[in-house]
Amino acid sequence: MPTNHVISIRDQRISVCDARVVVGSRNFDTFTVSADREWDGLSLVVAFGSGDEKMLVSYGGAPADIPRQCVAEPGWVPVAVVGYGEGGEEKATTEAAPHAINAVLDGQVPDNPYPDSPDLLGQLVGAYERAEKSADAATDAAGSANGAADKANASADRADASAKAANDAADLANEAAEAAGERVLYAYPDPEADDRIVLQYPSFLESEDGGSIYLNVEEAPNG
Repeated sequence: MPTNHVISIRDQRISVCDARVVVGSRNFDTFTVSADREWDGLSLVVAFGSGDEKMLVSYGGAPADIPRQCVAEPGWVPVAVVGYGEGGEEKATTEAAPHAINAVLDGQVPDNPYPDSPDLLGQLVGAYERAEKSADAATDAAGSANGAADKANASADRADASAKAANDAADLANEAAEAAGERVLYAYPDPEADDRIVLQYPSFLESEDGGSIYLNVEEAPNG
């Protein structure tokens, strides 16, 4: 009994639900086309094979025979579909499907209909592993940035402490200088009298004239 192979077209991509065709079968395998709305109202032509061996079949909606010439030898048979408008102009076309029909000898187990396509589980696992690696890299980068920020803050704190210590030392030095200056007694010749000197004493010694004492100069007694 012949097998009908449904050629599904979704977003211009072909898939076949049952790709296996037995080489030399006495019955003709048939095909039907199930397409999305983009193909409504178009005349469909299905191409089996490629190059000089390509066979074109006009599809009118009912099951049509798969050309025997295309499945006379074991191997994959490429399939493509083209849609034409009322004026014969090309309106739509599919991607070439190199693994659409698989012609096998009687008794053989057919290959995976789509050997070049990774399985869905493999794609999901691969995507998960890539996401994990990206997340780890982002975490490492964030940790490095936080470490650099901590070091910068620590350096800034040490710089502030050093500046404060320097300011405190300067204040102490100024206070010491002022204290030392207050304990110095200065002596000057009195410009108004040759036999007198003027003593300028620290501010903590009070006097009525603001810090000056006039003393007569006399020869120190012997002994």
